[in-house]
Amino acid sequence: MLNYLKSTYLDKIKFYLNLRSNLNTLKKIKIPENIIKSHLSLFDKNIYDINLSWHFHFFGGASKLFNKNLKILEIGTHDGTFANFLSQLSFVEKIYTIDLHETDLRFINTYGRKNSEDRKRFIKIRNINLKSSKIKFIEMDSNNILEIFKKEKFDLIWVDGDHFNPQVSNDINNSLELIQPNGFILCDDVIIKNENYFKQSNSDSFRAINELEEKKVINVRYILKRLKYKKYKKKFIAIITKN
Repeated sequence: MLNYLKSTYLDKIKFYLNLRSNLNTLKKIKIPENIIKSHLSLFDKNIYDINLSWHFHFFGGASKLFNKNLKILEIGTHDGTFANFLSQLSFVEKIYTIDLHETDLRFINTYGRKNSEDRKRFIKIRNINLKSSKIKFIEMDSNNILEIFKKEKFDLIWVDGDHFNPQVSNDINNSLELIQPNGFILCDDVIIKNENYFKQSNSDSFRAINELEEKKVINVRYILKRLKYKKYKKKFIAIITKN
């Protein structure tokens, strides 16, 4: 019982420290805590939810970063949950979200979509989530985004596609070409130390970001993806701006 109480107490301390660290990082970017709370609460989401990914917190508070309605690119639609969330934010004008075509083997062989019936259910849920007129969904390989969006510039880009090289490096570098001068690129599932604890993740995104930072192409800050305390299994979200 004593060990349990001790563990619970330590977990609470870690939670608080991680919470303050994330909030302080966003505060430095000029995203205040009250704005995050306000926008998350509109969608029954809680700033203290240990399982909620903090890209919701950043994008929910992004109204303080710009004096206009926002154009957003999402690389990696998945089931459309996040694009749906973005579409309900009053300050978001348009969301372009891209993912592999449903017949692409890379699409079929990931996220439990091998079975045709499971895949149909997944696509049905995605279609429901992408109904908003604010959302433009494109089935495509992200290697082609410079060609497809050559006339576009985005205020925010969410990179959540393939986490392995060369794809993740391509996605980050291509995003730098498409972002507005004062815009932000966020990259999901960054593992700063590769300890091989996630089969689907490694440190490729961190290495790509770190190389760009060392060359002074970008500035980067990191926030923990989730507040749930895991001693070894830490994933981060990179917040990137161009120099």
